[in-house]
Amino acid sequence: MTTVLKPEPEKDHPIQMQDCKNNDCKTQSSIYIETKNSLMKTAQVFEKKFFNNDAKVDIDRQFSAIWDYKKALIDKAGLSQYVSPADNGLVDGDVLLSEQQARFLINELQKGNFDGNWKNLPLPDLNRDKRSALFFGENNQFIQKWDTSQPILYMFDETYDEYEKNSVRQAHRMISSAASCIHFQFDPIAYKKGHFIYYTRTITPAVCGLSHVGRQPKGNVIQINFESCEKLAQTGVIIHETLHALGIEHTHQRVDRDDFIEIVWNRINPQLIDTFVHADNNIYSTYGVQYDFDSIMQYKWNMGSKIPNKETMKPKIAYTQNRARMGQRNHLSPSDIEILNKLYCWTGCRDLKVMCGRWAMLGLCSDAKYKTFMKNRCKLSCG
Repeated sequence: MTTVLKPEPEKDHPIQMQDCKNNDCKTQSSIYIETKNSLMKTAQVFEKKFFNNDAKVDIDRQFSAIWDYKKALIDKAGLSQYVSPADNGLVDGDVLLSEQQARFLINELQKGNFDGNWKNLPLPDLNRDKRSALFFGENNQFIQKWDTSQPILYMFDETYDEYEKNSVRQAHRMISSAASCIHFQFDPIAYKKGHFIYYTRTITPAVCGLSHVGRQPKGNVIQINFESCEKLAQTGVIIHETLHALGIEHTHQRVDRDDFIEIVWNRINPQLIDTFVHADNNIYSTYGVQYDFDSIMQYKWNMGSKIPNKETMKPKIAYTQNRARMGQRNHLSPSDIEILNKLYCWTGCRDLKVMCGRWAMLGLCSDAKYKTFMKNRCKLSCG
């Protein structure tokens, strides 16, 4: 889901590397191994249960591709001599990739056309009009949107009890209330009807929830850990993972995040630094929506820390207030609601370029030189 790893400035590297010399950063912990084995088992059960496929070869290829992508990130950052990333089957902490998505990101990573500063991205070329074929809102090769002209079908793992089912239903109600064009419908035979979401369990204690990103060809598996996840946060976790299935990125990985948070690289477990890379600017747009510390897609301030309760992310604005808001799982924030509506409900206008969101944040919607271009090409981001 992300292709820019930038633990900078360079002075941070020796601190991380010293840690890896003292503690082997190439060893896969039992938690990583357990998590990956659990994910692969769940994938096999899903294929067998709904499609009567063994699919072991395909699943092995999928998780090998995810591992290759994470190694490519580490190599790109110049850390591969000391660090082997967590081979836990996940990226960004809670995201599952298909084999095709992982390979796509490896190719994007090799292009390396973003230096980490979103303000250095190109301004509109008024003499050319070339669409980005990768754009989520157009013909994205990485993320597929759902058809909201009909309800999104979903199913439950048969072991879900009524409390767990009601938690999912409440999450759906909150999403539909925020974006009235999105509806969910339970269907016990959804797998026979095309795309659907399957809510099941994750048996690993390492995560509260995990999800595919964007609509998947056969079905989206969302795994929730009701046993170890804080009870009051469970509905919020379900919302978070369902928004991933709808194609929404983590807030702290936005292309403009360095204007709002400081990443404390020397406190991050080097094997988990994929969680802190920037979102690929060729895949995700901000649609002109402002950064929001209160977003349900924002991780908590100590995510990925190798030192308990030490910050890995520090707000640069209104520190005390925004630190307390980071990682909340109680509600969808105004920015979450705006993104959902722009992605799925504002059918009367659209962006024709992936950079529109960035350009809107630079004020080009009202800039005399660019406003005509922006009005014609970036209607969604300019609002």
